Amino acid sequence: MEYYELSKLGETVPSKKQNPFAPKLPFRLGVVGTSESGKTKMVVHQFLGSKYPKVYPWMSGEKHSHKIPKGESKNFGERYILCDDLIVVTQHQDEELWETVQYFYEFIAKDKQAPWYENVRFKLIAPEELPDIVSFKKTG
Repeated sequence: MEYYELSKLGETVPSKKQNPFAPKLPFRLGVVGTSESGKTKMVVHQFLGSKYPKVYPWMSGEKHSHKIPKGESKNFGERYILCDDLIVVTQHQDEELWETVQYFYEFIAKDKQAPWYENVRFKLIAPEELPDIVSFKKTG
């Protein structure tokens, strides 16, 4: 798994310096830690994967005038958590990293002809928006 700094997309982090506590796929994840300890950054990296730094130049407009390459979507990396409907429950929805994830998911789902296209959705919700499980229909 390729690891990069969100603020320095051109630089990858050598495997020896990667976070040894990052989970291996498949996994369930409960993230606990003190404020400013990097919890959100670790989870966001998993959602964006190696696809983000490769798509970012088009997403940011740096390559706006460049023609979007057709075909070979493998050249545009991969998301490490492969899901098509991602719902994140978070107390702090205004964190800039969540805006980055949301914009990224909207961008890769926008153009079906783009080589990085994926049919994905992303939504942030606050804990108080979670439905009461008592209201769920019993099916079995």
